Amino acid sequence: MRAIEQLERSRLWDQAVSDALRDWSWLVHHPESAMWDPAERCGVQECCPDPDEARFILGLAVSVLLTGDARILRMQVTALDKVRRRTVRHPFEIGNRTGRAPA
Repeated sequence: MRAIEQLERSRLWDQAVSDALRDWSWLVHHPESAMWDPAERCGVQECCPDPDEARFILGLAVSVLLTGDARILRMQVTALDKVRRRTVRHPFEIGNRTGRAPA
């Protein structure tokens, strides 16, 4: 995990990857969080995690890891991504089975 330490030291912050995995997992298992208005987030990561940032950091981590470690993290992230795709619908679809924007 030396690559993760180097990534966190040079581009992120200490424990950024574990924070991102925790945040992404929480967001995936709380699909109502997709409805939050980004402008209304408080900016405190522990309170209102940013889904785009969490997923970006995880993708970055997978890209710097060696093959075996990358495979393990990629499998975890892929499993979470699949749950997210099943549970989070596009905002236009909520209460609107047509998928079209409300008139």
